[in-house]
Amino acid sequence: MAGRESNVDPDPVVRPVVALTLLLVTVVASALAAVVARSDVLIGQAEPVPRPVRDCGRVPAATADTSPLPPGSAKSYVDALEPLYPAPLQELGSVQVLGRSHYGTAHDYVVNSHLLLPKVWREAMESHDFATASTIGFRSEEQLFGVELVQFGSPAQAAEFARRMVVEECERGIAGHVRDLPGLVAGAAFTYHDSFRPPFRAAFAVGDVAVRLHLCVCREDERDPYEILSRWAVEVDTQMRKPVA
Repeated sequence: MAGRESNVDPDPVVRPVVALTLLLVTVVASALAAVVARSDVLIGQAEPVPRPVRDCGRVPAATADTSPLPPGSAKSYVDALEPLYPAPLQELGSVQVLGRSHYGTAHDYVVNSHLLLPKVWREAMESHDFATASTIGFRSEEQLFGVELVQFGSPAQAAEFARRMVVEECERGIAGHVRDLPGLVAGAAFTYHDSFRPPFRAAFAVGDVAVRLHLCVCREDERDPYEILSRWAVEVDTQMRKPVA
C-alpha cells in the first residue's frame, strides 16, 4: 500500500558492497593525505626516508661574512672555479665539464633546477633580494660533483639563506646527518635524499654569495665523503676570495 514502510531487509549483497565502498573511500583518503604531506619528496622522486629526519642541531648560526671580497658576479666566480675540483678526486683522471647555467631571476633558477622544495627556494630567494645565480657540473670517471652560487643583496642575506635552506630541508625530511664545517660562514655538510642527484652536499656563504657543493662518490671508495666535502669547501672559499680575472 502507498505510504506503508517496508520491514523487509535490504538485499544481503548490498550491505557488504556498501561496507567495502566505505572502506575503500577511507583508504584512498588516507593515501591522498599522505601524498599531500610528502608531495615535495614524491615529485622529486626522493629515496624513502624516515620523516622527519630533523638532524639539524649542528647547522651554524647565520653570521654575515663582512670580510673584504673582490667584486664579482656569480658567473665570474663560477668561471674562476672551473679548474677547482675536490682535491681527493683529482688523481682519478680527466675532468669533464657537464655544463654551466646562469640565471637572472629566482623563477628561472627554480624552473630549471632540480629542487625538491621549489616553492620554498623561490620564496626564500626573493625574500633575501636574489640578484643572480650560476651553476657548473663536473664528471670525473664515476664521480659527479657540482657547484651552485646564488648571489643576494648583502652578506647577511646570503648567510641567512645558506642556513635557512638546510634547516628547511631537514625539517621536511629531505636533508639530514648535518655536520658543521668549521671556519666557513654558515658552513654545513649534509646528505640530500634525492635518488637521482648527488647525495652529499655542503652549504656556506662567501660575502653576498650562498654556495652549494654537490658530490657523488659513485663507486666503491673508502674515503669519507664528508672529509672530501670539507676540504673542497675550504678550497672553494679560498678561491672565491681571490681577485676575479
